[in-house]
Amino acid sequence: MPKYNLIDNEELENSEKADAQKPEQSEETEATSISHYILDDLAISDPDMDTATAAPEDEFNIPPAMTTNDLQQEGTPPTESLQQDEFYHDEKQPGINFKPFIWIVTAIVAVILIYLAIDNFILSEGGEEPAEQVETPEERLAREREEQKQNLLATMNQEKQTRMQYLINLLNIKPKEVKYSSFLLYAKSFSFEAFAKDRSDLAKLNMQLKSNPSLAGYVLETAANRPGTRGGVFALYAYQTLQSGSSKVLSDEKIPTMDGNTWLNQSVQKFGMQVTGQRKVASNREQLFTVMRQEYILRGSEEACFGLLKSMAGIMGNYAIHKLVLVPVDQRNVMKSNYQLTLIMDFYL
Repeated sequence: MPKYNLIDNEELENSEKADAQKPEQSEETEATSISHYILDDLAISDPDMDTATAAPEDEFNIPPAMTTNDLQQEGTPPTESLQQDEFYHDEKQPGINFKPFIWIVTAIVAVILIYLAIDNFILSEGGEEPAEQVETPEERLAREREEQKQNLLATMNQEKQTRMQYLINLLNIKPKEVKYSSFLLYAKSFSFEAFAKDRSDLAKLNMQLKSNPSLAGYVLETAANRPGTRGGVFALYAYQTLQSGSSKVLSDEKIPTMDGNTWLNQSVQKFGMQVTGQRKVASNREQLFTVMRQEYILRGSEEACFGLLKSMAGIMGNYAIHKLVLVPVDQRNVMKSNYQLTLIMDFYL
């Protein structure tokens, strides 16, 4: 095994002389000095080592000093500063990142909104019709009851219109020379009285009645002369049985419901008539209705009275006419400006 003379002979001799001059130092001090001296000689930064002649590679195979980069590559433990940095980063941990959760929730909400929009605006147009609601027994009973009531009211209005139509037809054909002095509509009978200056004027009325099929079936019961300067001829016509089927029933139209006071207020305001009397006659139960019988006494001009009668004949309502009497207040002069209309009506509530 080759010997490596790492200390020069000259330096060794100097060291021995120094030791001989200081015998009083202890062995421990001597050993420390020699070790320190040897370590100083082995230091890489020693100028003697830098100037010394390099030994052959086969004899002195000393590896070169390792740099800082080499130490880090070989896994040398990090320096104190690096350890402090890592400790600082470990202490200061980052908080929870909520951004992924927010993006996920936003995406879900967007998908739901898109689906609802497609369902409402695209699928609903060509989609199935909504399911028919199931009718409860109470709803079915109420519907059937309302249908029965409407059918009864439609039948009642047909009878009313048939009776009133005779009166309306008479108002439309009245000659100028003739005045109607009274009308009486009661149950299924209808009668009226006409006044003319002479029998020739009355004959004109007879001809119009015969030529009008809607007024066929009348009977001239009496014709009497009234003497005096204002005299003339009174004739009484009667229809014993009123034919049905002459009026049209609006079966598809829902018949409105009103009480007696509502009807009265509307009639007075619309035609400008005065109420001179009213009373409640009776109240009873009939089939599905409570029937209220009312009596009204109204006054107005011939035109106002005729207008009210025409509206009653042409408008559907929840009432029937039990009795109708129309007479001029002045029976002697038969003035058109002052007529009295008495009505007894049954309201079906």
